Amino acid sequence: MLGRSDMEVESSRSVSRWDWDDLDDDCIKLVLGFLGILNLAVAAQVSRRWRRLVRELNKQVRSIHLSQVFKGQGGEPSWEQVRGLLRAHPECEKISFASWRWDPPQQWREVASKSRLYSNSRGSGRNTLIDGFPLSSAVSSFVQWARFEGIRALDFSGHELTALDFRSLGKGCPNVTSLSVVGSINIQDETIGLLAFIWSYSLMNLDISGCPNISNGGIRTAFSANLKNVTAKRCEKISGLLVLSHSPDRSIPRSLNLGSCRNLTGIQAIGSLSLSSLNLSQSTKLKSVEISSDQLDTLTLSGCRNLTQLQLSPKHLRELSVYGCRQLSAQSVVDSLNIQYPLLRKLDINGIHSTSSALRILSASLEILDMSGIQGLGSVWITAENLRKLRMGGIYRTVETLMIQVRLPSELEVDGMNLESWTAKHQSHSTMWKVQVI
Repeated sequence: MLGRSDMEVESSRSVSRWDWDDLDDDCIKLVLGFLGILNLAVAAQVSRRWRRLVRELNKQVRSIHLSQVFKGQGGEPSWEQVRGLLRAHPECEKISFASWRWDPPQQWREVASKSRLYSNSRGSGRNTLIDGFPLSSAVSSFVQWARFEGIRALDFSGHELTALDFRSLGKGCPNVTSLSVVGSINIQDETIGLLAFIWSYSLMNLDISGCPNISNGGIRTAFSANLKNVTAKRCEKISGLLVLSHSPDRSIPRSLNLGSCRNLTGIQAIGSLSLSSLNLSQSTKLKSVEISSDQLDTLTLSGCRNLTQLQLSPKHLRELSVYGCRQLSAQSVVDSLNIQYPLLRKLDINGIHSTSSALRILSASLEILDMSGIQGLGSVWITAENLRKLRMGGIYRTVETLMIQVRLPSELEVDGMNLESWTAKHQSHSTMWKVQVI
């Protein structure tokens, strides 16, 4: 017969013989579900079974921002940690190294960019910054050794990758469709052609915003390379008149974002150009826009306060914003609206000036209209049978006559209110402000 002490020893031995393998998959997954993303990556290295269970848990993870994942870690993560993390998430399609906390200090990179000292000046053939300003070890190891065919998007914003780095990435991640290299000094006009060549069958989206060495030629190269979406905001070398006149494949609708390119004075998009979306917002020196691309769908010119000339011929235009374009008149934009833009659904003329006290808007397709902030209007006539949202805040002080003709007044929303509430709020103008059914 066993005594109390003998029973305790026997119990402790039975506990020590307990094994995780005795639990079924659901129990283990329940426990693993309480772990963070880094601890899950460590758990995946315990055994093949645990790796399989971790991968089943991580099937929903499509994007990993590595800087955020390793935020609580004191030192820079090793390549082994990064690789283990990615292997534990086989369904992940986007990897971001943006805001990498372990890069050389920003002031070091600024000194390097000003000195323009590149190692290829010494005949090495590698266009990289001089020794002392390298990529961080984890990023460099990823560039050289990563082999992940499932990766579709890469974000290296703030990092100085070279031509050799991109070639290595092309071998390890051959199916990249989206690439972001925001703020990179090494990205030049000819680099865009290289990127399009490396990922010739997959790359569609490229973000080169803030790259100081991108000029007009780089944008033309991007169009000739059949890139679908190009974002080049805040590029100071994009200046003067930008002419886009040809794209090899007109079947690909293209999007171009040149927001805040403050040295751009004009743009001409003419000829066989499959341009579907163009954003020139906050390009404060922009004076003229001439577009004859018949595929243009969306045009954003918000904040272009010096814009004086707007020539548009595309009849497929659906969205137009000239918010804050003080040199344009409301009358010049809306004249012959139904003829020039028969498919226009959204129009923003907020803040532009009026050359006359009367404004007449006629459009069969218009659904959203923002005309708040226009000064000096005395009478407004709006005939838009499909109009659903209307903003007029700021023009009430001067408008005496207002006529709105729509097909379904019950669905009309004015300044965030339904028609009944809006009418009740402006009862004093009810005799001169009317809404009619077409």
